[in-house]
Amino acid sequence: MSLSVRVARDEDIPILVDYTLKLALETEGGEERERAVAEKGIKALVADPTKGFAYVAVDGDTEVIGCCIVTNEWSDWRNGVVWWLQGIYVREDRRQQGVFKTMYKHIKGVVENDSSIKGIRLFMSGTDEVGTKAFTSVGLNGNHYKQGATTSNSKTNTAKSVSMRPANDDDLSVLLDFQLRMAEETEGLKLERAILEQGLTAGLADSRKCCCYVAIDGNEIVGCNMITFSWSPLDNATVWWLQSVYVKQSHRQCGVFRQMYESLKSTVEQDSSITGLRLYVDVTNHRAQKVYASVGMDGGRYKLFEYLK
Repeated sequence: MSLSVRVARDEDIPILVDYTLKLALETEGGEERERAVAEKGIKALVADPTKGFAYVAVDGDTEVIGCCIVTNEWSDWRNGVVWWLQGIYVREDRRQQGVFKTMYKHIKGVVENDSSIKGIRLFMSGTDEVGTKAFTSVGLNGNHYKQGATTSNSKTNTAKSVSMRPANDDDLSVLLDFQLRMAEETEGLKLERAILEQGLTAGLADSRKCCCYVAIDGNEIVGCNMITFSWSPLDNATVWWLQSVYVKQSHRQCGVFRQMYESLKSTVEQDSSITGLRLYVDVTNHRAQKVYASVGMDGGRYKLFEYLK
């Protein structure tokens, strides 16, 4: 077997669509997803590098036997991007032959040689034991975070009323303080202030990297969050990733996060170009998991794996 890995090209689109639909059917079950939608999503991915790109595993010169889609997530903590792997598929007759390991080794090599890329993450069905074994075998850590997705419209009354607005340069010092506190509170991490400041500054300056929001009580900023974007070829739409969520201690358990979340969810529901809202949370942060569950987010469907520099 002469196996190579390369970036997908236009001529690979039909096989990428086939593999994307097969993967969805294998991992999600139910009815087959719409081919026309997936085809539009794959074409958009291949045509627009800002959405991401795909790698294909090729046996010999022409036979595509596997694929993996890569999208970028901006990390303010690291002042760089994290590559998200999705749409990982190996043709059924070529499984258990090291194809995924070859693709991952190639991708990891690219990441290790590019200082602007800070690591690799992926998520998969929590019931996919074969995938879990494969991802663990190449050194990906599946024990740090769990991931959730929106599934409910549940609401409750709130004790404090806050307003939401996009963050701007004037908010940098507050955002910096909130993120330093959040990292230490939730993961016991002492972030490098200079790197975080560079990451936040870059994010505020470029809406393609991320979009930061702040929650306001009167004239006081009492909370923040950040949205990053991931292209979903299967849905031909963008997924919003919610991260860097922080509520000032004096305003916790007052419904501030719920109002931030409902504001974002409303935007998602009214925009057909956005297919959903996801977040990941440290597995030891039980308080946050309880909060996310309380607003209707489903944390039981997927498991998250990562390799970080």
